[in-house]
Amino acid sequence: MTITEEDFLTKACQQPNQWEYHQGQLVACAPASEAHHQIGQNLADLFSKSAPTTSSLVFIPLADAYVYPDFVLLPSAPILYEAPQQASAVLNPVLVVEIMSPQTKQTDTQLKWGFYQQVSHLEQYLLIDEQRPLLQLFTRNEQGWKLEIIKHSDNTKPFLLHNQEVLLKDIYQQVV
Repeated sequence: MTITEEDFLTKACQQPNQWEYHQGQLVACAPASEAHHQIGQNLADLFSKSAPTTSSLVFIPLADAYVYPDFVLLPSAPILYEAPQQASAVLNPVLVVEIMSPQTKQTDTQLKWGFYQQVSHLEQYLLIDEQRPLLQLFTRNEQGWKLEIIKHSDNTKPFLLHNQEVLLKDIYQQVV
């Protein structure tokens, strides 16, 4: 469904986390499973003391998109896009996480990944498979983006997620 940016922001203020805006199109957010919610809570617990987190709307001007990542880590000085009677949106996340379900896998790995690459402040993009212990961690460096695959066999090897050592089992606690 076609929608203006202003109408979307008003709708997002009234019904947060239900819709996204992709280049003039209103896109319904997929419902989250129990595993999805638990993984999100595990991430929130991991970062609760180290950095500001949010599940808020992210605005990507170069992509003409507003999206609701499953988890966002903010810098110490977040930049917000705000207007009266409309949803506010973060412009400078440093870590974005999408928890993939079979319904969202294609959107998360292709469309949204294309959007997120245009966020100049973004340092890491993490894709989490909700059905099995498998992560795809993209980290920005001088040459572009480096992909690291973390899977079940790496369960005791920590990896760095925004300068914090994390184990795969920490993310999937009470899930698999």
